[in-house]
Amino acid sequence: MSKNILNENDSFPWSTIIIGVLIIVATVFCMLWYGSNYNYTILEQEYVALQDKYQSLLVQYEALSSNSSLVQAYEQLESKYHSFINTVADAESYSTGDNAITLVPGGYVIYPIVVPNGCNATVNIDVGSLLVVNVYVITLSSMNAATSSLTTPSILHNLTDEWTGGLEKTITLGPGVYIIELANPPPSEVNIGAYVTITTSLQCR
Repeated sequence: MSKNILNENDSFPWSTIIIGVLIIVATVFCMLWYGSNYNYTILEQEYVALQDKYQSLLVQYEALSSNSSLVQAYEQLESKYHSFINTVADAESYSTGDNAITLVPGGYVIYPIVVPNGCNATVNIDVGSLLVVNVYVITLSSMNAATSSLTTPSILHNLTDEWTGGLEKTITLGPGVYIIELANPPPSEVNIGAYVTITTSLQCR
């Protein structure tokens, strides 16, 4: 009798342990599933937020790309600016062609060169003559001061000393107004025929 009771008592704890283990396993599984599901939800939310930001940036980019009027306006202004620079340079380029100019004794001719602010000018001066021609580069302000005071203007470049059967000289001028003067000064008593080509190019920032 006591033996039977002991056997029944011995078998009882095993079923309780098994049930407990199953409960623990189920609990752990639920926690793992909940944790993974929770992490997935966070990642999904972050992905949606990033996607929204991307779409917003894409819309802004498309708006800027489609708004080409500003770009076109800038390109038109830039084109007009370069056209203006080229026009100025062309206007300050001179050539007698096949027709020589005549410098009478004491006579002269002048060619103005205007260099806008923010620019430098490269000026090529080519003078051909059988006789020596005096060639000077003078600032307009110096010439105006000399005219008002009846004095000789200060000379920025005296190219006469470089005459060797003619003159071909390239000079660089900064912003300002200049005069290139070709002269047949005293004591010359003869007319001088000269062929002149002055080519100006502007380099602007």
